[in-house]
Amino acid sequence: MPDPDLIVGASVTITGGPFATLSATITEIDTPSRTAKGVIEIFGRHSSVELSFTGPPHELQVTAASDRSQIIAAHKDATRHFGVVGRITSGKGAGRYIRVDGMAALDEPAEEQTESAGVMIRVADDPRMQINCVGEWVEDWAGVEESFRLDGRQVDWDH
Repeated sequence: MPDPDLIVGASVTITGGPFATLSATITEIDTPSRTAKGVIEIFGRHSSVELSFTGPPHELQVTAASDRSQIIAAHKDATRHFGVVGRITSGKGAGRYIRVDGMAALDEPAEEQTESAGVMIRVADDPRMQINCVGEWVEDWAGVEESFRLDGRQVDWDH
């Protein structure tokens, strides 16, 4: 880290990103990458964040993003059903159809499209995804699994 005051347990003010102006307590430091993990308090709850440090020590810029490492680890072995239409059997939207599509970065060839630009979860009343279709963007398949968990969804992918 560029600043000797940045140690585990130190408090830093986040200067950029969605958590700008909040304070974070550093819990881990990765000196070579100029990143760290920390904890913020938001809405009365503690949330883990990933911190990035830029600029000289006396003008340090700190940005933060949600730390999703535990969610990603929890769903690393989940089977991915990109482009497959399934039927929601329980939870939010039970009886409706669902399809999950990996979004591609604009510079990715079609045959190499992955979830690199995020994932779109589409839910509709029909398997062609045309009637009352709504979508939700998430970052990756771990976000899909977490969304399913929060909504209590079980999906039959072989309907």
